[in-house]
Amino acid sequence: MPIRIAVGNSHLIIAAASICAAITHLAVSESQGTQIPWNLVAITIPAVLIGGQLAGLLAGRIPQKIMHLVLAGFLAFIGLLSAYRASILSGLHLPSWLLWASVLACLAGMALFARRRRVEIREECDEVCVSCAPSDKD
Repeated sequence: MPIRIAVGNSHLIIAAASICAAITHLAVSESQGTQIPWNLVAITIPAVLIGGQLAGLLAGRIPQKIMHLVLAGFLAFIGLLSAYRASILSGLHLPSWLLWASVLACLAGMALFARRRRVEIREECDEVCVSCAPSDKD
């Protein structure tokens, strides 16, 4: 499945889940008599609207392989951050340097993958594409 379709499907699922969570949150807040944090709502709505427009513009200009790599890195970062926050909430109190060491290890792995993939693409291009192959005229 192309990454653009996968990301679109993911956004649809996230939007549906977010709307359901917002409705539930509003219902619970109403029943408990708590106030809605309107300052967060006021910041979040413009950020989402602007970010969505920028993402649409960038998605058409960024190659699919790079977008796949960026998305994988972002999801790995969110996963590491979630695991770290869960460890704090459960009372494990992992040191914060462990989170950053994990993030750096993920970034290094992504850089190595991207470098290896770039070499593979270059080799494919040299075999298939005449315009990328060195010319004998020089």
